[in-house]
Amino acid sequence: MPENPSGIDRFLQALVINANRNGDGLLITVNVGGLLVSGRVIGEREYVDLYGRQGLGFTSDEDIASLESVFRKSADSDLYIHLGDARILAPTGQLLSVLGGVWRGKLSAVDGFFLGALGK
Repeated sequence: MPENPSGIDRFLQALVINANRNGDGLLITVNVGGLLVSGRVIGEREYVDLYGRQGLGFTSDEDIASLESVFRKSADSDLYIHLGDARILAPTGQLLSVLGGVWRGKLSAVDGFFLGALGK
């Protein structure tokens, strides 16, 4: 298999591409900088909608459309993983909820992952 200079796990990126194209995703836990982040892989469109409505408190479709236009301007959606129902495992062992229930991270920052969610 050819080298992957980006350092992105190809299987993980395939899960992200599938979620971006089809909207469905698996439960996953990723290790990012020593933190475990757990949730359901969601597509960028669902991430923007949930983040706008639950995280930022947007109520109108126009506000969501405006937020979506910011994301559409970048062509790197397959380089980020988006999680719904996201929780972070704190160093104390406590599972913490995330604002709006969604989390976004760079695929290149993921040190490892496993299928399945913490505490589920």
